[in-house]
Amino acid sequence: MKQVLLFLAVIITSASSMNAQVRPGFTAGTIFSKYKVTYGDISVTTDSKMGITAGAFLDIPAGKSLTFQPALNYVQKGESTSGDLGSGKSVIHALEIPLNLLYHAGPVFVGAGPSVTYSLSGKTTYKDGSDEVKEDIKFGDSEDDDMHALDFGANFLAGYRFKGGFQLSAHCYAGLSNLAPGTGGGSKIKNSYFGFKLGYLLHH
Repeated sequence: MKQVLLFLAVIITSASSMNAQVRPGFTAGTIFSKYKVTYGDISVTTDSKMGITAGAFLDIPAGKSLTFQPALNYVQKGESTSGDLGSGKSVIHALEIPLNLLYHAGPVFVGAGPSVTYSLSGKTTYKDGSDEVKEDIKFGDSEDDDMHALDFGANFLAGYRFKGGFQLSAHCYAGLSNLAPGTGGGSKIKNSYFGFKLGYLLHH
């Protein structure tokens, strides 16, 4: 993860020094995330869990009608489940680095790109009647861990840029990595989410 952050810092520093038209921006919004767990022929998709996201990005000209937008976001992911045996929810705090290429048609923009997510911490809460149990989520690569911390995925977005620097966008993320730790024992865990962001572009 340190190498990824260093790479992003190099991109930002180089772009800022080479192009005076590079513009920083900030975003904040909400997401609805869920996990898909597969074991053999059995596949279960959890209910969506609402979370928040906030971050900063650079808007770098990359050609006619194109801009490159590297970003660093805080993302609050999670999921919820319910059934006859009780209910549960998980909340995961993560850093996300999307590298999007955007196409602009007037005030409208669409874009896509790869994304890297690193989970910092998380907690799961189980509730059965009046009993409630909270457990920390263990991130790592061994069989004793709950989930891998590092996730690679694809990011998609579309939005509208208003006069004055404000913009509104819808975005979604599809995780491509198997988050099941160790060998996974034949199981697969994948994360996805969609959400909405309000942004502000400086030096518009």
